[in-house]
Amino acid sequence: MQTQRLIKATVAVIVVGMVVGLKSVWGVNNWIQLDNGVTMGNVNALAIHESRLYAGSSSGVFVSEDGGNSWSLTSLDHAVSTLTVDGDTIYAGVWGEGVFRSDDAGVTWKPIRDGLRLHEHAGERYYGNVRHILITDNNIINVMYHSGTYTSMDRGDTWHDISTEWQGGNSIHSMTEFGGYLWSAVSNGAMFRSPDNGKTWENLPRFAPGHVHAWAALNGRLYVGGYEGVGVWNETTRSWEYPMAGLPIGNHHQSDALPYVLTLVVHGDQLFAGLHDTHGVYVFDLRSGSWSPTGLEGRSVGSLLSHGLALYAGTAEDGIYYLAKITAVSPQEGNVEGGEPITFFGRGFPPRTTVTIGGRSLTDIEVTNTLITGFTPPGVLGEADIEVHFPDSDPLTLERWKFLYTNTSLITLAMTPTNGHQAGGETGIVTGSSFAPGAIVKIGDNSAIDTIVTPTLIHFTIPPGSDGTVAVTVTNPDGREQILEKGYTYDLFPPPVIREIYPNKGPIDGGTEVIVRGNYFLEGATVIIGGIQIEHLDSFSPIEIRLETPPSTPGHKEIRVVNPDGQQVVQEHAFTYNAPLDITSITPNVGPMEGGTLVTITGTGFRSSTGDTKVTIGGIAVSSITDMSLTEMIVRTPPTTTSRATDVILRNPNGEEVTLIDGFTYTDSLAVEPKGKLLTALGLVKQTRLLQNYPNPFNPETWIPYQLATETDVTVVIYNSAGQRVRTLELGSQPPGLYLTQEKAAYWDGRSDTGEWVSSGTYFYHLHTGSYSAAKKMIILK
Repeated sequence: MQTQRLIKATVAVIVVGMVVGLKSVWGVNNWIQLDNGVTMGNVNALAIHESRLYAGSSSGVFVSEDGGNSWSLTSLDHAVSTLTVDGDTIYAGVWGEGVFRSDDAGVTWKPIRDGLRLHEHAGERYYGNVRHILITDNNIINVMYHSGTYTSMDRGDTWHDISTEWQGGNSIHSMTEFGGYLWSAVSNGAMFRSPDNGKTWENLPRFAPGHVHAWAALNGRLYVGGYEGVGVWNETTRSWEYPMAGLPIGNHHQSDALPYVLTLVVHGDQLFAGLHDTHGVYVFDLRSGSWSPTGLEGRSVGSLLSHGLALYAGTAEDGIYYLAKITAVSPQEGNVEGGEPITFFGRGFPPRTTVTIGGRSLTDIEVTNTLITGFTPPGVLGEADIEVHFPDSDPLTLERWKFLYTNTSLITLAMTPTNGHQAGGETGIVTGSSFAPGAIVKIGDNSAIDTIVTPTLIHFTIPPGSDGTVAVTVTNPDGREQILEKGYTYDLFPPPVIREIYPNKGPIDGGTEVIVRGNYFLEGATVIIGGIQIEHLDSFSPIEIRLETPPSTPGHKEIRVVNPDGQQVVQEHAFTYNAPLDITSITPNVGPMEGGTLVTITGTGFRSSTGDTKVTIGGIAVSSITDMSLTEMIVRTPPTTTSRATDVILRNPNGEEVTLIDGFTYTDSLAVEPKGKLLTALGLVKQTRLLQNYPNPFNPETWIPYQLATETDVTVVIYNSAGQRVRTLELGSQPPGLYLTQEKAAYWDGRSDTGEWVSSGTYFYHLHTGSYSAAKKMIILK
């Protein structure tokens, strides 16, 4: 379901010609025209969605998936005045036809005009023209429409005219969001701002030049551009300043003395303006407060779009342009004989680009979108100009970089990549000259590994390091070295991620070989399972850790991976310790032959789901298992035909099985009465037996059941695992019968003969009568 959004609209008839898109970089005066064979007409709007570039033109909406090198017309073939992208949705303002929407990356378009005012002129009906579409941070879309402002709560499916609600009915010309306010400019230059999305408005000083076409925010200040110049808001003085030094004078109908600004955009850390009247693109110098041209003189530029390293713009005259950006040149010095490798880094280099140093061309030049490589020509001692020759453009002299010709061969460096994770492990390449076999590369203070050296290139594995920017040093065996200051930056490593743990269960004794798979594990990371730190990791890599589990108690345990930088990841219930399957007690362990007795079976190694667990009593399967956990389950005994002691068998789904010999005794209905003599007379208690204590394990008390065939003196002696006597329970003379319940069974409170609490561990209890002796094991868990 689409999230409801509020859309507001104001429309006006726009007489300015539309403009076409292009790509540029500031501070360079050579624009390159893209000849793609597509006739768009005038393009008035540019927008980016993921990797697609959209251009709204007088012929419709065009889309490019290769940065503007090739274009295709979408199904919207009407004249478009503005484009806005909201997530996966694209809104288009169409001249005379209102607003259109595409939810499939521009493949199909739907007109959304319900509620927009229809106009009529000379017998023709039309919807007017959309000036601008603004989507605010609180999901409100504002659209400026001919003779009014409209709003929508359903992504534009229906509209509401709110012109009379805003600024006394004035026609809004454009809007933006900045500094927690919604800003708007009306057609006469009056300015307003609202702290509550248009519910209330603050009247600001008028923008003197008149209509506002463009908005941009740079360094915490709001800039506007319009028919008669550029303004910047001063919050301290609550007034507009007009930094227009250097802008050319316009010749439009508003004034012949002021520049006509159609569009503003922030690219990198600079402000650019697209001008009407064939004045091209200007860039603003924050230090001097003045503007200077960047090129495209003789063309009107009505749209600029910044995306990544690319600056897109548009002209109303002759199609699509772009400008390459050069970010680095390396090396910047070399031997006068030439023949040494040199690399130009940047973006947007067109094919057939050439480079000269001191007026001589590079040899063996190769050009990609981001690199120009070749070999230096011979030169003369001293500095030489570097010129880049783009196809069909004037040579570009690089003012920032010169090339120094020397008479000795020096090691010169270019490092790629220039940044990476603290864990290292990525492939690094240093290019230069005069590298000797055995040369050492250091990133900061750490030596690179797996180094392969050629005279002009060193290939290596980047070592781990701490976050920050460090120098890259190459040292030849003869001691000559070259340092590239701030050559590499270690980025703060992301926190570790656990994606898979296999296996995710094992015995409580530990020793299970476990593989933890994920990402961003750093050398020296620690692994903690259920609060126990693993002392030794069997193997380690940034994406996989192998280890053996330590001993632990039964149950689900978390696994925690902590990197040396303190970042960590915790996965709850990541590993389950299973105790060995065992039955330690059955309570009660006697019941009638008719069955139906609710019996609690206590032990270890049970599965927490009743699923496929099987329990049989005397060879007969119980009908149901309830309230099952890892140590306890409740079953109802099945009926049988004879009174007797029977085995209890438990089988887990994985095939594990355990049997408690004579674990449950069936009696007839009379036998359940605790009358020992009657039981003996009926022949039901035919032998003296020691039964399993319950509960077991326990803390701190337990009951020890037994049965007597004859009257006799009874003593229970408790020993620890070392065979030392802990407690003696003198029960005196007892008549024959069953001593099963808590009222009759022998009781031990967990204390020694001296009254001290005993510690956790395994203990043994012995039953002694006149002619009978037997022992069983029990466990205290604290």
